Amino acid sequence: MLNNPLDMFTMSIQDVRSHFRSLLPVYQEDKHYMVLKGDIPVVLVAHMDTVPMGWRGGFPPYIHSHPQRSEVFIAPHTGLGADDRAGCLGIEILLSHGHRPWVILTDLEECGGVGAQELVIDIPSKPHDFYFMIQLDRHGYNDAVFYDMNTLYGEGKQFCKKVESYGFAEDTGTFSDISVIAPAWGVAAVNLSVGYHNEHTKNESWNYTFFISTVQKVHKMLLEYEQIGPHKYIAQYGAEYGQDLYYYSRRSFRRGLPWWEDDDYKHSVNFPREREDKGIEWQEDQDTDEVQRQREKHVSGKWDEY
Repeated sequence: MLNNPLDMFTMSIQDVRSHFRSLLPVYQEDKHYMVLKGDIPVVLVAHMDTVPMGWRGGFPPYIHSHPQRSEVFIAPHTGLGADDRAGCLGIEILLSHGHRPWVILTDLEECGGVGAQELVIDIPSKPHDFYFMIQLDRHGYNDAVFYDMNTLYGEGKQFCKKVESYGFAEDTGTFSDISVIAPAWGVAAVNLSVGYHNEHTKNESWNYTFFISTVQKVHKMLLEYEQIGPHKYIAQYGAEYGQDLYYYSRRSFRRGLPWWEDDDYKHSVNFPREREDKGIEWQEDQDTDEVQRQREKHVSGKWDEY
């Protein structure tokens, strides 16, 4: 375990890799990702790159506590990089307490998930019968984001409810590594809050109390993974949507651009409004009350603005 948790924020990517190699055996490693082999069928995911990326030029962040709240850390001169070094630290703490999940660490997540795209090209199918995946890469407090996974019906809804039973609340998000890995491997996945706010700016801050709250909940989830059980990834907009996303994610990576800028991908997928125009009923339309309930869910004690 690190002598000082804040060391995770000042380490180079090479140092982060070396540190995690000392904690778990490497299953596979390449330039922009590493997969570490665990003993239980659960995967923890985080990314090593940060924004701003001052440490790449030899300028690690100068971190100190907020003048009014000692549990909050900032680095106003360089940017903090808690997105997602806080996630890396969370995994390191869980490993240091004896948990042995599989671990995926990526690079260039902030550049369109390059590491995740490389990973699913090199490892197109899951290397183990995983139960579920947890990414630690969400801002704020107690959010649980499932991205394009269907959480309104069936197996996805069951997984969502089990995650929420640990004190999280479903929220929406745009993209993270599991947006690529989960549909490729067919494994249910969730992204959980790790306490940072104002990410990608020099005003970024990190609440250690919020962070530890999530780590403690994930600790319990790892202890009880058998009760949570295995869950498959079911795409929110139908299976063909997830398959198209995975296919064009792989192909657009080879073309050197993110999948959302691939014109062929844009034209290949009938997005919700286009399908409604064609008279195709969406699952969301079949259960409006449930959708509204999910949208109105909030957790008291959300992050305070400074």
